[in-house]
Amino acid sequence: VPVALRPKTYALLVYLADRPGVLVGKQELLDAVWPGLVVTDDSLTQAVSELRAALGEAGAALIRTVPRRGYRFDGEVRAVVPPPAP
Repeated sequence: VPVALRPKTYALLVYLADRPGVLVGKQELLDAVWPGLVVTDDSLTQAVSELRAALGEAGAALIRTVPRRGYRFDGEVRAVVPPPAP
């Protein structure tokens, strides 16, 4: 089921999903999702919270918090190719 996400929350999902199983540091995420902007860890925390809520019950298991280090996406990622248009 499609779920609407704010642009920064979506960017966070894409960044983490591109690196499944890899611990991504907080500063790396801040630099990737908010390039050229000065934001606090609260912005990242809010985006992670929104992402977990959008992912439903599995959200907490899919996005792991590694205290004082960063986050890790623990989901299976696979490309889905849409069927060709008739």
